Amino acid sequence: MVEYDLKAGESIIVDAWHLVAYQSTVQFKIQKPREGKLEYVQAGEWIICRYVGPGKDWLQTRNRSEFAKVIHRYLPKK
Repeated sequence: MVEYDLKAGESIIVDAWHLVAYQSTVQFKIQKPREGKLEYVQAGEWIICRYVGPGKDWLQTRNRSEFAKVIHRYLPKK
């Protein structure tokens, strides 16, 4: 997990599947990538999230499927 401490007005753009948590002081917007941003389209990102500080965001570095595989071994067994 990676922690970001955003200053007031500072923002980051994140794939929604990588977000773990954020403080209540952080604002977020769900938006489409701007036209002409080919790198988003090539990565398969049609919706992105912008988080604006102040406050902390916690992100995971794995995609949702891979993250589930990693934590599965730590979950209680029935």
